[in-house]
Formats: sequence, structure tokens, C-alpha cells
Amino acid sequence: RNGQKIRFLGRLQGGPARKGTRVTIDVLVPDARRRVPIGNVKADGKGRFRFSYRFRRTLVKARYRFQARLTAQPGYPYRGATSRRVSVIVEP
Repeated sequence: RNGQKIRFLGRLQGGPARKGTRVTIDVLVPDARRRVPIGNVKADGKGRFRFSYRFRRTLVKARYRFQARLTAQPGYPYRGATSRRVSVIVEP
């Protein structure tokens, strides 16, 4: 429902120097075919990250799609990785 939070938890798979690697959380906008970043978090030493988002402006029942994205960064050898998409239906 509007006003409630969703929590995203994830983990980077393998690789050296995972601590401090930045992960971007995007909402996928289907009508515009684009990504809108809603958060940027750092992974801990085990590669884990977490992010919370509160729905505030949902005026009609809507489906939101989210995805975590990793871009190339100094010290972390992998690039272009994305998570699977997660869908959430939110009611006003």
C-alpha cells in the first residue's frame, strides 16, 4: 500500500574487493522505456547490500518494476551486471 516500505536485499557474486562497490537500484518505467535511479548503496565486505524505499505518491493501483544494476568501477573487475526484475503492485 501507499506509505509502506519495500526492502531490497542482494549480494554480489564473487570477485575481489567487494566492500564499497556501488549498486544502483532502478525503477523501470515501461511507457518511457527507461530506468530511473532511486537509490545508490555500497556493498559490505561480503558483497551484501540493502536498500529500503517508501511508496508515497501512488494515486491509483500500479505495478512497479525494480532492478539492481552494477556499473564498471575501479577495484571491482565486473561490469554491466543487473539483477532479475522484481515487480510490486501498490494500491493507494
